[in-house]
Amino acid sequence: MSTQMDTFFHDVGQGDCTHIEAGEPSTDNWQIFLIDFGFKPGDYPGESPSQSTLIVLVDRITEISIERGKNKPYLDHLFITHSDGDHWNMLANLVTGTDENGDNLWEAKWPDDTTLEIGKITYGGEESEYRNKGYGWDTIKNACRTPVLPLGPAAHDEMLIDETVTPSWPYLNGELKIYLIGANIPTRASRDPNLKSVMLLIEFKGRKLILLGDGEAGKFYENYLEGWYPEDSNFLNCTAVKLGHHGSRSGTTDAWATATKPEAAFVSSGYGYSHPYCVAIRAIRSAGTIKNAFYHWLTCSDGLNHPYGQQNTQENIFSNLWYVVTDREVSAENNAGKIKKKSYGMFVGVTYLMQWFDDPNDDSFAFSPFDNVWPGQNKPITIL
Repeated sequence: MSTQMDTFFHDVGQGDCTHIEAGEPSTDNWQIFLIDFGFKPGDYPGESPSQSTLIVLVDRITEISIERGKNKPYLDHLFITHSDGDHWNMLANLVTGTDENGDNLWEAKWPDDTTLEIGKITYGGEESEYRNKGYGWDTIKNACRTPVLPLGPAAHDEMLIDETVTPSWPYLNGELKIYLIGANIPTRASRDPNLKSVMLLIEFKGRKLILLGDGEAGKFYENYLEGWYPEDSNFLNCTAVKLGHHGSRSGTTDAWATATKPEAAFVSSGYGYSHPYCVAIRAIRSAGTIKNAFYHWLTCSDGLNHPYGQQNTQENIFSNLWYVVTDREVSAENNAGKIKKKSYGMFVGVTYLMQWFDDPNDDSFAFSPFDNVWPGQNKPITIL
């Protein structure tokens, strides 16, 4: 049986959304996972890319659920890293399938009034933080067919004396391992919601992906994770990492890069907060382990009120904030050969796809820039 893992790093503007499909494609052994889905309203000029991402998720969950013989759309596991709205304020829309026009997107392939069913929900912080936000917490919780319970203080999967770690959530008969490497630091009552972020290490066929939510290495690594998972254990060594807190200044440190030694890095942001910071990009490079793939734009800023800079690079550092136009006359040719003109302050967003197969030599990256937005006329173009 040939299995694979596809990870989609979605463009939602200033926000976060990652979804993973793993197992044997087009069979009942193909599972789907979602880590966050939200955006910050007003940060993106025009229609938010979160609406396109909503369509993508509805389409993918529908296709996979039908192939698995489900009688309604089904999501195996939803992780909500923490209570900031830009990480979960679109989830109730996903459950009900409601788009910006009030239409139920599920009804395209399912009976009227269909809603999403969720196998398991894991979240960081206190439930009251979500209930008080007004983003439909009860709608999300009621979609889950198992009890939705909070994690404990300083929650993490413990490393034993022989340096083994048992994952909190094994899937695919143990082929997919989802480890909890931190949450609710130091407690669920912490005032800073970012410190409560559910931080995950996902392992598949010997490759590892680390997702941090808004966890910042400058606050959690040296004080907590370095003691839980000593550097010489190599447990945190990973194939890819998503930069914490949208690539904030303290979200990534040299020490974190050395501990993780990533070959690739991803970051999700809009441009309202100057994310990602160039200092975070420099930090993730500092371990010297980032590999090269294909030429693409990498955008970062040196801080608020500082202009973004773009560099054309082969490094496996991928930002959903692909290019920020700083000249009213700038135009660019998209993949369809059309010239697109952008005004000052507009940015071009990108969704990335990372695929892991049985043979690591077959692993690939893909992306969908400009108007070539998946799942429209074209899916992402595989580059490597």
